[in-house]
Amino acid sequence: MVDIELTSTAFLALEALPQHIAFGIVTLSDHLRANPEMGRIVSIQYAPSGQYRLLIYRGTHRLIYEFDETDHCIYVGAVQDCRQKLPDARELKRDRPLDGELPLE
Repeated sequence: MVDIELTSTAFLALEALPQHIAFGIVTLSDHLRANPEMGRIVSIQYAPSGQYRLLIYRGTHRLIYEFDETDHCIYVGAVQDCRQKLPDARELKRDRPLDGELPLE
C-alpha cells in the first residue's frame, strides 16, 4: 500500500479550504493509493522533468504531488486554486510535518 504525506504548506492550504472541497480533494487523493501515476506529468520550474504530477479537482483546485517508488509514498507538495501560478520546486520541497500533523489515511 502506498502512503500519502502532505507537506506543511499543502496541509495548511487544505485546512483553509471549505470543508466540502477539502473532503473532495482528500477523496480524490485516496485514488492515488491504487494508481499513484494517474496524474498527468507537469513541468515545474527548477525540478527534473517528470518529477511532479498533477490532479485536478472539479476544475477548480489542483493537487501537485511526487511519487517516490523507493519509499512507496506520495508526497503532496501543494493544494491550490487552479487560477494560481504553478509553484516552483523550492515551494514544493518536502518539509517536516507540523506538530500533530498526520498523513492522509
